[in-house]
Amino acid sequence: MPSVDGFEFAKILRGHPHASKVCPSCSYQLSAQSDVDRLQGYASGAVDYVFIPVAPELLRAKVKTYVVHYRRQRELEILKRELEARVAERTIELEVSMTGLRSKRRALSNAGGQCQ
Repeated sequence: MPSVDGFEFAKILRGHPHASKVCPSCSYQLSAQSDVDRLQGYASGAVDYVFIPVAPELLRAKVKTYVVHYRRQRELEILKRELEARVAERTIELEVSMTGLRSKRRALSNAGGQCQ
């Protein structure tokens, strides 16, 4: 890339609104460089490195692993939202029940009965 290096490209990609819809945790860096470059890559958002020369089988295996991980994360997010909605619904039901019980208790108390 003539105008930007891979590190800058990763930052630009992470900042793009559509990139978060794809796979926000999937950013690879190709490198034959030093540990310092790899650290800079991780700082710019890389989750893994593939070293040059690239072994196609290794790259496919890594991508497959990250895709499976990403899909599982999405499934967990959906389940979490569903569970939070169920908890919210149940909380409302319990609050309604408690309000009803308090009303009955007040009615008994006002009628001269005792609630124990």
